[in-house]
Amino acid sequence: MVLSVNPMPRTRIKICGVRHVETALAAAAAGADAIGLVFAPQSPRRITVQEATRIAAALPAWVEPVGLFVNEPVDRIRRIAADVGLRTVQLHGDESQEAAAALRPLAVVKKLTIGQINWSHWMHVNAVLFDTPVATGEMPGGTGRTFDWSQLSVLDDAPPIILAGGLNPDNVAAAIAAVHPFGVDVSSGVESEPAVKSIELIAAFCDAVRRADEQQRCK
Repeated sequence: MVLSVNPMPRTRIKICGVRHVETALAAAAAGADAIGLVFAPQSPRRITVQEATRIAAALPAWVEPVGLFVNEPVDRIRRIAADVGLRTVQLHGDESQEAAAALRPLAVVKKLTIGQINWSHWMHVNAVLFDTPVATGEMPGGTGRTFDWSQLSVLDDAPPIILAGGLNPDNVAAAIAAVHPFGVDVSSGVESEPAVKSIELIAAFCDAVRRADEQQRCK
C-alpha cells in the first residue's frame, strides 16, 4: 500500500491473506491497492517465500505487496522481504517499537488494538492498523469479528489509520463513514470458505469502498 497523501480523498484497499497469483491479479483488477502475504506459521492463509515471490512479481507496479509477520525476529523479516522483493511489512503481533524501528528503511504497518494507543511509541511507523482484539490462544487477524469503530473517530495526531476486523462488502461503507480511515484491510470478509478467497466478494468489497468514498465526497 503506497503510504502517501492524496489530494482527493480515497480510501486505500488491502486484500490480505492472498495465496494465489490469479487471486492477486483479480484483486488488482478490482481496484485493490495492496495485497497481503501472510508468513505467520500458525495462519491457515500462510504461504511460502516461493509462492509470495511469484505473487509479488506478477502484481502491477501500482499494487503493493505487503508481508504480514507475527512476532518474527527482525533478521528473518528482513531476509524474507529481500527474497520476495517487499518494500512494506505489517507487524501483526506483539512487536516492540524497537523492532519496528529496526526494520527501516522498509515501510512498517503496525497492528494495534484500541487499548494500545500511545502515539509517542508509534509515530515513526508509516501506518497503524486497528484490528479486533483476539482471545488468548487465538490467531491474530482473520477473526471475522468487528469492534466498536466509534472508539477511533476521536483520535488526533495519529499516523495514517488502516481499519481491519470483520469488514466485508456489506459493512465497509459504514466503517468508512464512522472512521474515515486512510485504508481498509479485509481477509475473511472476502472468503467463500476459510482461507479461500472469492473473486466475486473481492470485487464487491472494492466496489463498496468506491461507492462509500463517492458518498463522502458528495457530503
